[in-house]
Amino acid sequence: MRKLLTIAALFAALCASAQTLTITAGSAEVSGSAKNQLYPLRSLFFNYNTETDKFEAFQTETRDKVYEANISTVTISGQSTAANKIAWLENTHLKCNNGVYNILVPKDGIAVRYRSSNKYTELFPAISEGKKALFSGPLDSIKTASTDSTSALRLTALRKIIRGATPQLVGNNDKAATIAAGAAAGSSPTVSVTGNGLSGEITLTTGTTATTTGVLCTLTLPAAFPNGARVIITASNTNAAVHIARVFATTTSGTVVLNASGTALSDATAYKWFYTVTGY
Repeated sequence: MRKLLTIAALFAALCASAQTLTITAGSAEVSGSAKNQLYPLRSLFFNYNTETDKFEAFQTETRDKVYEANISTVTISGQSTAANKIAWLENTHLKCNNGVYNILVPKDGIAVRYRSSNKYTELFPAISEGKKALFSGPLDSIKTASTDSTSALRLTALRKIIRGATPQLVGNNDKAATIAAGAAAGSSPTVSVTGNGLSGEITLTTGTTATTTGVLCTLTLPAAFPNGARVIITASNTNAAVHIARVFATTTSGTVVLNASGTALSDATAYKWFYTVTGY
């Protein structure tokens, strides 16, 4: 009987080791010989042992373990080493150090308890805050950003993470964007914008002696995106369409900049572009 139990345990271990975990931008899929299980990435937290390379995945609400194997069985496109895989997960998860363990807690939907007296910090899923914390330990063990070197900066970063993108979207949705012409638009240009921080239309009428390089105009968003804005620019009149290659866009967290790309726009000519802005 004991021999049969040993064989059964070995068989179960072999079956478990045959599992693989594939992580993408929004999901995680556990694949086995009999079934595949798909989870939203934000619904899982992870535990990585830096000494043994054991990698575990748990459901944040129930704490049920859904995966356990060597991190080499975890597939993330373009990430081949353990360090790269953990660094990639830091885009969506907070990395908390606890000895040899890296605990990765989803940024989306967490609650934080912080004690100012000793900086003891606990991270919970917001919906099941009454359960055991996903992480408990010093605030300084939570990685928010390389520049967050003090407790005050780490708390500020945690507040931004909990607040999420919604305030940025609301601020950009209900307030108008502003715009200013740049030197590359020539002498005495006019520029205007109709729209908010998420979408609209830019109108630029060049002045005289537009230049081949430099800023044509700068659109300032009502609310900055903490990790940067992304923009799509589309010509909305004939002049802009004909000269589409003469313009390119760059962004910061709070601005969209149209630049001359090496060939000047025509003088005293009206150009129009639609813009769509996203960010996080």
